[in-house]
Amino acid sequence: MNFTELAKKRCSVRSYTGEKLKKEELEQILEAGRLAPTAKNLQPQRILVIESDENLEKMKEITNRAEKAGAILLVCADKKNLFVNPFDNRDTAETDTSIVATHIILKAAELGIGSCWVCMFDREKARKAFSVPDDFSVECIISLGYPADDFQPTENHTKYKDMNELVYFEKF
Repeated sequence: MNFTELAKKRCSVRSYTGEKLKKEELEQILEAGRLAPTAKNLQPQRILVIESDENLEKMKEITNRAEKAGAILLVCADKKNLFVNPFDNRDTAETDTSIVATHIILKAAELGIGSCWVCMFDREKARKAFSVPDDFSVECIISLGYPADDFQPTENHTKYKDMNELVYFEKF
């Protein structure tokens, strides 16, 4: 499958079989995240892998977007290891971890594994529930798993704006 086909195929999955991911598949997914580009290649991503039944159950208190996931990734950034833009003093935690998360969800799709990038959750609650170190910023959750038999992408999945609404060629 070429990249455009992969990008079209990938969608948010919120309904999983509950089956655990195979170790080799999870390793390939994590490797894709490791290879993602980051500002100055500082690689600030710190990924907490949640697989145990106990911790997957605990995640239900954090988000409802991971029901029966085979694994959940809590994607964080090491705040001591970030590039800071000297023009506006913004750090790259969100940018770097977003690139990493994108690599992860695309690799999962390539392997036939569903994923959902979760950004609507209480970060402080997640920090406490999973003892995230203070020097890590919690950026997003990615649920991973084999899509349930009855899973269907949302109707909005294939609704794309026209290119002219999104891209401007020196007309600004």
